[in-house]
Amino acid sequence: MKRFIAFTLVAVMALVALTGCSSLKDEEKGANISVYMSSFPYCLDPAVVQLDSDVTQILGLVYEGLTAINENGKVVGALAEDWYGYYDTVYGEYQMYFVLRDSYWNDGRKVSADDVIYAWKRILDPAFESPYASILYPIKNAKAVKSGAMTSDDLGIAAVDDTLLCITFEVDYDIDLFAEQIACTGLVPLREDIITDAEKDGAIWDASAASIVCNGPYGVKNLEEGIRLVLERNASYNRDSEQALDKAVKPYRITITYQENTILKSVDEDKRITDTAFQANRFEEGNIFLMSNFDKASYATYGDDAKDEVDMLATYVYYFNTSNELLASKEVRQALSMALDRNEIVSSVTGTGEKAVTGYVPTGVFNTGRKNDFREEGGDLFSASANLSKAKELMKGKKTGTISIAYLIPETEDLMNGNKRKVVYENVYEAIAEYAAKAWKELGFKVELVGLHEEEYRTALSERTFDVIGVTNVVNSTDPYAWLSSFATRYSGCAVEPSLTGEDVYTAHQTNWESEAYDKLMDEVCYESDREVRAEKLHEAEQILADQCPATALFRYTSCYVKSSKLSGIGDTYYFGYRDLASLKLKNWRKINAAEEEASNAVAD
Repeated sequence: MKRFIAFTLVAVMALVALTGCSSLKDEEKGANISVYMSSFPYCLDPAVVQLDSDVTQILGLVYEGLTAINENGKVVGALAEDWYGYYDTVYGEYQMYFVLRDSYWNDGRKVSADDVIYAWKRILDPAFESPYASILYPIKNAKAVKSGAMTSDDLGIAAVDDTLLCITFEVDYDIDLFAEQIACTGLVPLREDIITDAEKDGAIWDASAASIVCNGPYGVKNLEEGIRLVLERNASYNRDSEQALDKAVKPYRITITYQENTILKSVDEDKRITDTAFQANRFEEGNIFLMSNFDKASYATYGDDAKDEVDMLATYVYYFNTSNELLASKEVRQALSMALDRNEIVSSVTGTGEKAVTGYVPTGVFNTGRKNDFREEGGDLFSASANLSKAKELMKGKKTGTISIAYLIPETEDLMNGNKRKVVYENVYEAIAEYAAKAWKELGFKVELVGLHEEEYRTALSERTFDVIGVTNVVNSTDPYAWLSSFATRYSGCAVEPSLTGEDVYTAHQTNWESEAYDKLMDEVCYESDREVRAEKLHEAEQILADQCPATALFRYTSCYVKSSKLSGIGDTYYFGYRDLASLKLKNWRKINAAEEEASNAVAD
């Protein structure tokens, strides 16, 4: 009898453990929490060049890589629960194994080692353009696969089974270093069936919520420019079917509603506002509960009260097209860089907490490990303040003329044309370009500004049809190699012309800059595991980059937030700047959501 009672008690306790932690009633799914943490994300393909730093906030919620880097800079398991090294004595090869935990896509299919393999082979496809390709070069034959000299079948990566991934290295390689390198958000798994089906019909797979599947705590439920972005709980994330629906992810949905969706008719021109001002008003009115995306005005209002300000591993840079006759001289490029006052740019032009940089690699990137900083060890390679007199000296005897600065227009042309009499579209990239044009006029240049929408912008970057172009450099890596390697001719990650593939075929960096000395250093670093040796060579490479100046960094992005007192449960901030929002709680969410639904219905009527 005692045994029966004891067993019954255990069973009841287990049931409570499975279901008692839920606050949901009957058929409830949970809270819909309105926030503003990102402008509209025009690209949710993690493997390609990203257009703005905001996208990290979204990618960090909807995808999960093998590893992650926590707020203290420590590598932690994510999709992979364990990893270990192995030496294959039969073939004389150095290998690394990742043990995947049971995890599921938001359509219910189990995440497989093959999903990682597909994503990485896609990046290394010669026809595919990705800034993250060189991070994978320690893998056996990866560089040859990217050049087209070998096929993806030759790549040293294989699925032993669904939950065991085997990596074969080119040489003996530090597995802890590799685990750190692949924490990059560009290297998350992807679904081959979803992407190939979409692309077969000529569609852009990440442009529609219907064709995006996610393995993070949230999936993309709705993705409409000017309307809304809705992230919905991945009901399979860290949960089995017997557990409470909100066991691992508390909110049902996180919703960003954009200004254009609320405008029913034209407004007086003097009453038009930006989307960020619109969101700030909604925050003040208690209609959104978390705000982590600011413009200059809203940051001035909330900056002193903002919480958890972190430096993101993303910078804003200018690429110089070195094949342009006027920009072919390193002295000219140095002068253009030197004429820019980075302190002035972050204080007067951007004004949202960005930090001026003094080297291409910003602070926050590891030197020999997380306890020392690459930028601090390397020192300042240029000044954050302008030196116009020195810049003019460098320009003596140099030819000047007309150059253009290309910058991104984030919104589509259709959205802007349809709402330009209702919404103010401010463009910080244009404002930076205007500042640079004024500075470079002092050096004798006539500067034209060229605003490009997403497709035009990507084309200009890929085909090098620019003189100078502003780029949001979303690297999301603690390894300085990831920041510097793309300037080496065989490390750019740029697409290779299929008819020209082979051992010595490559596509240089978008700046068209090439340096044998720089290439040699990257060849030496690529397979080097000794962090002291790597750091020494990478500092030498950055010195060459600073001297030749094919590109110059302006500032580093930061991230912070303000929240309503009704909101709690904001988790840790990962090292790349995105936050754990799986445990968000909104006080009185039933009442709030009911009022929101009533208001929405009234507008619709």
